[in-house]
Order: sequence, then structure tokens, then C-alpha cells
Amino acid sequence: MTVDDLFEEIRSKYITTLEQALTNPDAVHVEPAFRNKDGTVAVEGRLALPYRADCIYKSGPNAGKSGRVDSTSHLMFDHIQFDLNGASIVISSFSWDWLTIKVAGISNETCDAALKHWFLRWFDPDDQNKADSNGLFNVVHFMSDPVSTSDGYYAVNIDLGSSPVDALNDLLFVLSDARASDIILF
Repeated sequence: MTVDDLFEEIRSKYITTLEQALTNPDAVHVEPAFRNKDGTVAVEGRLALPYRADCIYKSGPNAGKSGRVDSTSHLMFDHIQFDLNGASIVISSFSWDWLTIKVAGISNETCDAALKHWFLRWFDPDDQNKADSNGLFNVVHFMSDPVSTSDGYYAVNIDLGSSPVDALNDLLFVLSDARASDIILF
């Protein structure tokens, strides 16, 4: 099994859950970005990043409220390790809608810049992506502000939303190209 195959299997477990939860697109706005009253994308946190809901209900008692779809299971596997452009990559079991990444070997400023650039590319802040055949937009939903950890890493949590496997591969290349020495996914 290749890393792409592994990522696709992890992704498919969540995407199936997401698609099942959003079977009636007339009842919900699918993967909307939160916006300010003036229509601009709302941002939060130190990195001033936007964020998306899994859905916002159009009608009923929850009209106007955001809905969240959480993984009901995730793929369990023994961790794998490999090198990518000089970076040691370790991948342990994780859910597509809640991935923690720890990075070492680069400054916090370099890591912030690389993560923010990657996130905005896959977030689609201008909502230009068209829905796929399943009604999803192939976008990331959320990224926390990175924090320094006691073990010398820089950690961030990411909801990969409906983004394709290419988004996660791209993140690994972005961080390794920034000269990270260690990247841990779990």
C-alpha cells in the first residue's frame, strides 16, 4: 500500500460519513465559509485564518446554525516512517477531520508562513471551487494556531474537510521544502 492509498483510505472513511450527513443539499449550505455581515470571510486566531462549517442549516429549528459532522471511525494501522526531501515523516492513525501535525527543525515563523500559505491555497477563500459529483467542494475546513510543545515541536490541528489526498501530500512537501527535519502526523 502506498502513502497515497493510505491517505485515500483514511479520507474515504470521513468522506462517506460527510456525504451521508449532507444527503439533502436543499436543507443545508454545504461547506460554507463563515463570513462577516459585510460578506468578507471571517478570520480568527493569531494567523487570521478563515474557517468553514461542515454545513449550515437552511430551515427548521436549527436554521442559520452550523452543523458538524464528525468521523464515526478511523483506520487503525501501525505507524509508518519514511524520508521526504531530508525530512523524517512519521504517520500514525488519524481522522481526516482531525489531524494533528507536529513539526521540528524550522523556526516558528517559517512554520507559520508555510502552514498559512498551504491552508489558504486549499481553503478556497473566494469560493471558486465547484461542487463535485457528491456535492462537496474539496476544501480544508479549519486549522488551529500552531503552538510550541514541551518536546520541542510546533503542533497544529487541521480539519481536512473534503480536501483531496493531494492537499495532504502538498502539506508534507511544503513543510519538507521549508527544511523541517521531523514531521509527525497523528
